[in-house]
Amino acid sequence: MVVALFALFGLLVGGLVNQLGSDLPVQRRLTRPHCPHCGRNRPWWQWLSLPAYLVGRARCPSCSARIGLRHPLVEIGLAAAYAYLWITFGLSIKLV
Repeated sequence: MVVALFALFGLLVGGLVNQLGSDLPVQRRLTRPHCPHCGRNRPWWQWLSLPAYLVGRARCPSCSARIGLRHPLVEIGLAAAYAYLWITFGLSIKLV
C-alpha cells in the first residue's frame, strides 16, 4: 500500500518535471500545464500525460497536437524510481 502511494507521488513529481522541462529552456514563466503548441491551459484532469496515453488520447484537446512520448516516459520512470527507493530503503535516513 505504501509503495503504491510513493509511486503515485513519483508520478506527480514526474508531471512537475515535465512542466519544468517544457518551460525552463525557453525561459517561460512557470504557469499551469499547457500545450506547447497552442499555449492553451490544460484542465486539471489532463495535467498528467500518462492517463491520456493509456486511454489513447495523446493529443491536445484544443489543437489536436500530439503529446510527446517524453512526458509519459518521465512520469513512469519517476514513479518506478520512487517505488524502488521505498522498497529498497523503506522509512530510513538513507531514503532522504
